[in-house]
Amino acid sequence: MIRDASETSSDEKKLNLKFDFDTNSILSYRKRYNIRHEGSAWSESNDIDFLIQIGALDDEGDDIRPTAAGLLMFGIERKITKEFPEYFLDYREHMIPGIRWSDRIYSQESEWSGNVFDFYSRVSAKLVLDIKKPFKLVNQVRVDNTPLHDAVREALVNCLVNADFLQPWSVVIEKYPDRIVMENPGTITTGKKQMLKGGISQPRNKIHFKMFNRIGLGEHAGSGVPDIYHAWKDAGFEDPIIEERFGGGTPDRTILILPFTQSANTDGKSANTDGKSANILKKRQLEIFEIMIPGETYSSSELGEKVGLGRSQMKKLLRELVDSGLLETQGNTRGRRYSRKE
Repeated sequence: MIRDASETSSDEKKLNLKFDFDTNSILSYRKRYNIRHEGSAWSESNDIDFLIQIGALDDEGDDIRPTAAGLLMFGIERKITKEFPEYFLDYREHMIPGIRWSDRIYSQESEWSGNVFDFYSRVSAKLVLDIKKPFKLVNQVRVDNTPLHDAVREALVNCLVNADFLQPWSVVIEKYPDRIVMENPGTITTGKKQMLKGGISQPRNKIHFKMFNRIGLGEHAGSGVPDIYHAWKDAGFEDPIIEERFGGGTPDRTILILPFTQSANTDGKSANTDGKSANILKKRQLEIFEIMIPGETYSSSELGEKVGLGRSQMKKLLRELVDSGLLETQGNTRGRRYSRKE
């Protein structure tokens, strides 16, 4: 902790600061802040003054110390759990059949800080990895974001800034081929009806929310959840599902399900989840096969770029195409290439 500001030099403050906060997290956040607020006076300030300005540090009296929001956002996991013993963030991927987790990120890993900002940065990238990016240029620059990408990021921010980190329950984010599930401890502060209606922003962790908002994440006007629903409807997917669960021997919690199954209203057919998922996979396989030129070889990443799919889902689809006899492989696992079998 930083204690007596009047007796501590600037260099010593920075040295002490890193025992509570992760310096790489602060650097990454400031880069995003500077891009969004080019020319801001805060961009020129030192780390301590900057963190005070955004509410991550409290400088009242003679002491300078992390705020609860600052500790959650930029802290080192072992320091966070001293103040929030139940704190735990967990991301799980279930993208490969027969494997419990095809990928996992959790806050107690030693390889990274374990704080909320780093968790958001790591997990948001994985959540949107398999969302297709249609080719679109604006001023000769490719636009990689779609309303679906933005909606997933908005949902993740909402989950994190509304989590009750004092409850004995984890923030759990799970990714499946046909859905994303986000679960956080604590119920909806505005009530489910008002949240779906929009217009009122009342996050549980307000300062925490403002920190995200300063780098362009999160909605001030309470329109975040309605925007998520609109993005899903425009994409032709079934409506997201929001549940509040109370009691039953477990803490209160909120669950958001974002399905990637086509809505029955888009094609007039009944909503059979398994059948639709299978049809989507078959269409993707056909799309992959048709873009491959006979006699040419491709890596999984090259094909993934062409159809807008991430590595794990591409590997699954390619393996099925090979097993069905449509594709041939060359090389070992790391350098494997694929070609059409004629």
